[in-house]
Amino acid sequence: MLGWDKTLDKLQDIKGELARYRVKFVDNKEFTKILTHLRNPVRSKYRGYRIKLGKTEKRDIANLYITGYIGDEISDYLIQGLKNGCNIQVISIHRRPILNKLKDNGVKIKTNKNMHARMMIGFSDRETMNNGFLLVGSFDLDKTSLGGDKKNAGIITTHPDLIKSAIDFFEEEWDDEYHTKPL
Repeated sequence: MLGWDKTLDKLQDIKGELARYRVKFVDNKEFTKILTHLRNPVRSKYRGYRIKLGKTEKRDIANLYITGYIGDEISDYLIQGLKNGCNIQVISIHRRPILNKLKDNGVKIKTNKNMHARMMIGFSDRETMNNGFLLVGSFDLDKTSLGGDKKNAGIITTHPDLIKSAIDFFEEEWDDEYHTKPL
């Protein structure tokens, strides 16, 4: 009976952890809502996830890492984030005209033809991950992922261990001089 009690205790711990760190499935409709919030600087939250970029408020996202395709649909949001003091780094697969616009406005951009991951990582403090989020899935940050016939899926979470792992992955790829080249 003692083993069963330990199992129940562990399940209660897991349940508590899941309640504390939001994990949500994201489909096309939810992803479109996220991008809508990203493009509207007045809205600083999407269903409890802090997504306002900058350093103007204590809880703002001070760092944003993105992998995948980027379209003009969120370029103004990224440029405004830079103006608010946010560090933004992008690893994209292809050189696209929008990347030059972002680079000219201060976004740090590299390309890697082997990068297939689609992630957006937002965080303020790398040590605590208090205000961080991780969005990972099949989405591109452009109009092809907004509506249409493409079926995309992903997960958004605030779990600090997952965010730290994603940051480690991104930074390792960013520093890979053989595969990842500055724009």
